[in-house]
Amino acid sequence: MSRQTGLFAVWIIAATLALDRFWFAFPQIFPPFPERVWTWLAGLHPDGCCEAMADIEAVVSLVLSFLTALATTWLGRRIWRRLRPM
Repeated sequence: MSRQTGLFAVWIIAATLALDRFWFAFPQIFPPFPERVWTWLAGLHPDGCCEAMADIEAVVSLVLSFLTALATTWLGRRIWRRLRPM
């Protein structure tokens, strides 16, 4: 693994965890999921207890944070390469 790849991996992990923590600290900032989505996700898990729902919520927030960090990094890098003088 090259140094650049390692730094990219560390950046994505750190950004994902920071965004996930921010999401849990301030949930009112982000738009909520429709109730249908949570009902469907709860139906996928065989155990309907509140711990299972907390696990589902954590997985959903981590996946969305990862995708957001990845897309934002890709967009920022693309803009940086276009604006940087050759």
